[in-house]
Amino acid sequence: MRLIHTTSPACGPRPRSASAWAPPVDVLETEQLYLLRLDVPGVDDKAVSVELEQGVLRVKGERKPADAENASYSLRERRSGEFRRNFRLPDAIDAEGIEAKFDRGVLEIRIPKVERSRKIPIQ
Repeated sequence: MRLIHTTSPACGPRPRSASAWAPPVDVLETEQLYLLRLDVPGVDDKAVSVELEQGVLRVKGERKPADAENASYSLRERRSGEFRRNFRLPDAIDAEGIEAKFDRGVLEIRIPKVERSRKIPIQ
C-alpha cells in the first residue's frame, strides 16, 4: 500500500490564516521504508513538530517573519506563519521506528515498513 498525502477534514483542518503556507514535500518509497523530505528553509528545528495519531502523520511548524524594522516591503514572496502537512500512513509501518532529522532547512522523516505477511516453513 502506498503512502497517501491527505488534506481531508478528518486528517485535520487546513491552515486558517492568510499567511499560512505548506512546505513542498517529496515522498519516496523503497522496499524497506517511506521517506518524506520537506523543504522548510528559515524554520527553526524547535518550531517544528512531528506526531503520529490514528494512522495520520502530522507535521506542524512555524516560520517567523523576517524583521523589517524601519523598512517596508516592495516585494514579499517568502511565506511566513504556521504550516501543517498531514499524511495518512498505511497499516504496515513500524510506528516505533519512525525517525525525523533536520538538516540545512530540510526535514527528513524515515518511516520503516513492517512485513505484512510471510510464508512460514513447516518442519
